[in-house]
Parts: sequence; structure tokens; C-alpha cells
Amino acid sequence: MPLPYRHNDIARNLGPRFVRRGYDYFREGRVLRVLRPEPNRLKGWVQGSGRRRYEVDVFIRSMRTGVYLEGECTCPVAIDCKHVAAVLFAALEEQPEAGGPVEPPDPLAEWLAEVRQALSADAEESGRQDYPEGQRNRILYLVDVQRHGTRDCVTVDPVTAYQKKDGTFSRCQSYAPRNALNHQAVHVLDVDRRLLRWLYINGSSAYENRLDSDDATELFRALLDTGRARWREANGPVLRPGDARQAALGWSEPDEEGRVCPRLVVEPGPVELLPFPGEPWYLDPHSGECGPLHAQAPPPVLAAWQRGPVLEAERLESVAERLDGLAVQPPPRLEVVELPPEPPRPVATLRNIRLSHPKLGTYWYEPEPADLEMPILELAFDYDGQRVCPDTPGETVTRRIGDRLERRPRQPEAEQAAVEALERFGFVPLEELAPIGNELPPAAFG
Repeated sequence: MPLPYRHNDIARNLGPRFVRRGYDYFREGRVLRVLRPEPNRLKGWVQGSGRRRYEVDVFIRSMRTGVYLEGECTCPVAIDCKHVAAVLFAALEEQPEAGGPVEPPDPLAEWLAEVRQALSADAEESGRQDYPEGQRNRILYLVDVQRHGTRDCVTVDPVTAYQKKDGTFSRCQSYAPRNALNHQAVHVLDVDRRLLRWLYINGSSAYENRLDSDDATELFRALLDTGRARWREANGPVLRPGDARQAALGWSEPDEEGRVCPRLVVEPGPVELLPFPGEPWYLDPHSGECGPLHAQAPPPVLAAWQRGPVLEAERLESVAERLDGLAVQPPPRLEVVELPPEPPRPVATLRNIRLSHPKLGTYWYEPEPADLEMPILELAFDYDGQRVCPDTPGETVTRRIGDRLERRPRQPEAEQAAVEALERFGFVPLEELAPIGNELPPAAFG
């Protein structure tokens, strides 16, 4: 008889700290034995962090409001600890039969069994992670770097994809890691189930899977070992382990506004940076190679440096004065030239756009509404060759010419006067005319 609880019941009954650490214990093979002396009782032995072994008793109660798990342990925590969580995870994996004598593990017998299992696993390693011939649906792991608040995070999006005869993929759909807890799809291999459960417990949020836990690099190495980790898209570069590369503290090139941000300069480059906690990595988007970064600065300094904000051109001089004690060159600066005010030249562009009507009915016999083609006028303002829309935020117009940054103040009164002149001639902002649901160009009138 299968056990009456699932992974989400473990997470609901035990605290997240004990669940995560218990899953680590289970994955590391610290659960020595799991028995089921009664249908609703588990008995287990767990190897602690030292030589101490702990004995665990778990009672499973199925009630109308859900499954309740009560665990007792011989460790100092005594109840519902990480050792209890480890036994619960191991029992779900092994599904022990109810009944039989309750005997503690024999260390010598288990050691010999572990050696034999390791030898067998090593011999079968190459075949265990391969898909059978004819199986076209695959699990891929799409790696990316996303901004979260003030810092970047490595994200992993598991997807199901269909492999075509030429080796490329199509029909990609996101695959939630929680699906691996209770579903047994044929295209989800054993290694995928372990990785997806790991993602679910360690890196899942409501919308994405972030690799920002302490063991993020360990999980990332396991993803690389599958040979199915890709950069950003299903047909992107296949990611693979590479040698370590040298990194130094540095700066990005100034953008068109003269702004720079702290970054790691990697040789050879250019590369993408994977900001794992404590140990940043590089990713070569052309070859797919990934590996750790080595630098004179310690890893915490490298991680903190990458979290620096975007620096405006006016602040670069003050930042350069505060870099004492850091082995880094001052940020690159542009010569800022303030130009005198100049009235803008209104520029009107006439063109046609196609707008769609929303389908209001719900019956199959109702005809689809026809698209609407509408002539529009787009308004912009020319400041000595630099064009801006009236909706563009900012008080100045900036232009970069080499190492020179030219700034000219905008004339909001003149821009508003041009908009009012259009309205006097009968033009109306397009958002007041277009049907709901259309993407509209900025500063457009109809």
C-alpha cells in the first residue's frame, strides 16, 4: 500500500528550514534505513553531521482536513527536525512495505552494499540519463539572468520540448518543478525528478526558479551534467563545464547618457556573468562554456561589487574619490558640456496603422470583427538633431559624441504649445479613439 502523504504534506507539516536541510540529508544518502512497521508509522535511522546516528519515529494521521505528520527523533531538537524530514523523503522514494521486524541497520552490511551500489551506478551512469530511442519529448533547462529589485539572479526555467529530426526543438512549454513530485511522465527521467524536486524545495518562487541558495553552484553543476541545460532558449547554446577564468573589478562602458555600472572584467571575454551567492561564474554565450571566476579579491567582494547601482555621469567624480583601498581603476568619465537652450522644431509623421477590435460575443456563429486601418499623426521634437517624444521623461536631451557628452535643456512650454495646436485643429490622442487591447505608438493622434 503506498504511503498516504506527498512532498507538499512534508512542506506543510514541517518548517521550511527543516524541510530544506532534511532534503539535503536525504540527497546526500544520510538516511541509513527506513522501515514501515505499521501502515501509518515509519521507523528510520539517519547519520548525523558527525559519527552520531539518530533514531526517528514518524506517525502519519490521515484526517478530513489533510495528512498530519508527527515525528520524534533522538537528536537535541527531538520533534519534527531535519532528520524526520529526511526519513519522510526517503520513505517516499523507497515506498517500504508495512510490517516486518524493526531492526537497526548493520554498519558493516550497509557499507558493503553502498560500495556495490556505487560500482553498479558507475558502470550504468552513461545509460541512466539518456532518453530511449524514439522518445522525442525532452526536459530542457533554460538558464537566464533576471533582475530582482537591486540585484541579478540566475534563473532556471524547466520546459518540455519536442526534438525534431535535425536536432532542433519545438513545442516548448514550461514545466513546473512541483509536477515531478506526483507525476510520472515518461520523458521525465530519474535524474530530472531529483533536479526538479531540488528546484522545488530550494529555488522555487510563485513565478520562477531562482538559484540563490547556498548550494546553487552544486545544483547548477548537476544541470550541466544532464547535457540539456541551454542558454535562454531551447535552441540556444548547450551549456557545459569549462575551466576557471580570471576576473578583475572594473566598469561597463559609458552608455549614451554617460552612465556606468560596476562589473567584472573577465579574460578571455566577452562573457555573461552568473551571480551565484558567494562564487560568481562566467558563461560564454557563444561556446556555452561555464565555470567559476578567480580573482585577487575574495568571492564576497566580487559578489558585492556586482550588486552596485547604475552611476549617473555627475556622480562618477565623487565615486572615484571613494575607491581608496580597492584595487580598481576609477570609472571612465565623459566630458559633460551644457549647451544653451534652443526652441525645438516640431516634427509630424503621417502613416497608417492597423488596429483590431476585441471579440465581444461568445458564440461560434458570430463573425470575427474586421481589422480597422486608421491614419495617424506621430509627434516628436527635434533638438539640433536629437528627437524626443513629448511623453519621453527627462528635463534634458543628451547626445554622446566620442568622449564628449552634450546636454541641452528641453522646452516643455514649447512642446505643450505644439500639442495644444494639434488639438485645436481637431486631432485627438489616439488612446481615446483606438479599441481597447491594441499596442499604440507614443505621442500619436488621430
